[in-house]
Amino acid sequence: MDQVSDRQAIETASGLSSTVTRGVGIGLLIGAVVIVMVFVVGRSYFEGKKFEKLRDNKYAIMPPARGLEEQRARTVLESYAWVDKEKGVVQIPIERAMEVTALEAGSR
Repeated sequence: MDQVSDRQAIETASGLSSTVTRGVGIGLLIGAVVIVMVFVVGRSYFEGKKFEKLRDNKYAIMPPARGLEEQRARTVLESYAWVDKEKGVVQIPIERAMEVTALEAGSR
């Protein structure tokens, strides 16, 4: 009779042990998921706050739009302008500059 009760006690204890272990494992998994979610949500929240502060700052230096830079560069490359009027130095369109350079090189 002592052997039977000892066996039942061992089986009950091992059943309890695996149940507790399983519960602790699930608890740790849920805790890890919550920590990751808090980190991701918190980070996106604070990044959004930084953007709002920058957006609302009237004196923030914002880079010009890429299209605007390209348009300005194209305007410079395609227009005539004085570089130094006193010395007679002018800026000419790139296409015309290539033609003049080719003519000068051909005449040598």
